[in-house]
Amino acid sequence: MKKGSINPHLWKARIGECLKCKVKFRAIKDWKKRKQKYCSSICYQKAWGTVVRPKMRNNPGLKNDKNPAWKGDRAGYHAIHKWIIRKLGTPQKCENCGDDSNRKYEWANKDHKYRRNLSDWMRLCTPCHRAHDGRRSR
Repeated sequence: MKKGSINPHLWKARIGECLKCKVKFRAIKDWKKRKQKYCSSICYQKAWGTVVRPKMRNNPGLKNDKNPAWKGDRAGYHAIHKWIIRKLGTPQKCENCGDDSNRKYEWANKDHKYRRNLSDWMRLCTPCHRAHDGRRSR
């Protein structure tokens, strides 16, 4: 059997240069417009921590409504609460009873519609929050 006759289609692959280690390799994983950039998964993993991930993390164009996965007011309950904590911080005092002792404080939505409107939120202690939501009478 001739050398290379087992997988002859692989010998037609593009010759590429690894972006990490600069070694020439056969790009057998090219597919349509996607081009293989690294010679092995090890080089890709090394480049992920130093090249790829920092570009993603420091890109100011991917935050909030510029992100393609942004849902706006259609976001879920937990996503809206995480957003409000990022914008307004962690509450430290109840707006209803004025308590500022060592308690758990939460953000409560005034009209129960959970929109991304910063003026539509108030700081409440847990008992006041439950009473506001109608889950427990006070």
